[in-house]
Amino acid sequence: MDTALIFDIVTTTMILAGLVFAGLEIRHMNKAREHSNMIAILNSFTSTDFNHALPKLFGMPDGLSRKEVEEHFGDEIQKMWVLFSTFESLGVLLHRGEISIDLIDDFFSGPIVLTWQKLSRYIEALRVENNRETIAEWVQWLAEQMMLRETGEAVVGAQILHKDWRPPK
Repeated sequence: MDTALIFDIVTTTMILAGLVFAGLEIRHMNKAREHSNMIAILNSFTSTDFNHALPKLFGMPDGLSRKEVEEHFGDEIQKMWVLFSTFESLGVLLHRGEISIDLIDDFFSGPIVLTWQKLSRYIEALRVENNRETIAEWVQWLAEQMMLRETGEAVVGAQILHKDWRPPK
């Protein structure tokens, strides 16, 4: 066999091995990033303000006016904004491809949709008053994405959907 042909075969093999290695490294890096994102989302749930705002929000009727929302939250209105900033951040991360919609759906779909249902009138009033369509823009976008995923389907909780799940051995 010709020496040049052997070098070509070795070079091609090395290039292919490098491409396979690079692909595996990219896959590993993406899994590590997804893991980091999951940890960051979990940390959102540990915020005291977030955990105080959520039950307060759930206990609130839909469609309250700005004044009624502010009365409902009272001195804790800033805690409501912790919800908005958390969901606003998730919306941006999803749109930029930094986090998967499945991950957001698993962690936050209910609270995101309920937040928008209960506070959309409030946000619309703030937008008009401040002449700023960008107030809570990513919260609205994210809620709409979550609602699109639910279109035509009954929402089923994990406790039902995965009731027969067992950990891998």
